[in-house]
Amino acid sequence: MNRKTIAIARGVGAIAAVAALVVGITFAALNTSATLADNTLSTATANLTVSTGGAFGASEPGFTISGLVPGTGVTDPFYLSNTGGVNLGLTVQAASTGGGTITESGTTSSTDLSNVSVVITNLNTGNSNTYNLAELVSGAQALTDPINAGVTGTSSPPNAPGDYSIHFDINPATINGAGPATVTGFDLVFAGTQQ
Repeated sequence: MNRKTIAIARGVGAIAAVAALVVGITFAALNTSATLADNTLSTATANLTVSTGGAFGASEPGFTISGLVPGTGVTDPFYLSNTGGVNLGLTVQAASTGGGTITESGTTSSTDLSNVSVVITNLNTGNSNTYNLAELVSGAQALTDPINAGVTGTSSPPNAPGDYSIHFDINPATINGAGPATVTGFDLVFAGTQQ
């Protein structure tokens, strides 16, 4: 072979080597990684408490109402607090009813609890929900307004978020006698569910 042929062969060989290298790089698999290490998830909390004007708690003493005029009823304020991190849809239920009886003049007679009305009003929005005691005994009943995260009711200023009133009444047609008539032994349980 002459020098010219050798030089051409070398040139072709160099071009072939470069072409092989380029083809090899073209089909090489490149990879890398990044890690989010040591992950922990923790949910927000739900914390609903109640007050009738003093401290807030999971359970607070309810109302002892005397002098209720059937057909007129009586209204009392109460307050809810949501110190959790989520807005809560509210329900209310009568957890127990002491046998569900109305006592009249020292005698006990079984009376339809649908004759006892309970009206719960959100004083901030003005929205009310009216249920009878039979409905509340049968299961949880929804309240119109949720209570937002971070809301704590207070009497000052009045009608702030978390401020509520409850109105109890007895249908006068169910009272047979001079009275007094009483409805005893029921708890009103407010429950909050994430919205």
